[in-house]
Amino acid sequence: MIKNKIYVNLQKNKREKGIWQFSFYLAPLPDEFKLSLGEGDTRELFFEEEIILKREDENPTGSLKDRGMAYLISQAYSEGQKKLVLSS
Repeated sequence: MIKNKIYVNLQKNKREKGIWQFSFYLAPLPDEFKLSLGEGDTRELFFEEEIILKREDENPTGSLKDRGMAYLISQAYSEGQKKLVLSS
């Protein structure tokens, strides 16, 4: 049983969607380079008080990697990259 709970209140930009809500914590990118397939807006399931599951399978490709890849691809795009190799 968890005795001490830790709550993290992250600053959000409510005008943005998905991972871009948290752009305060990322290296800045111009808006025209912020690409997204809608990743990051996944549900949380609460089990009892101690267990919270984040439904990463609800991301566009069904992967937890969608969040990070959206940012990395956007950054490469902003730098003029035309070809990328991504690990799976």
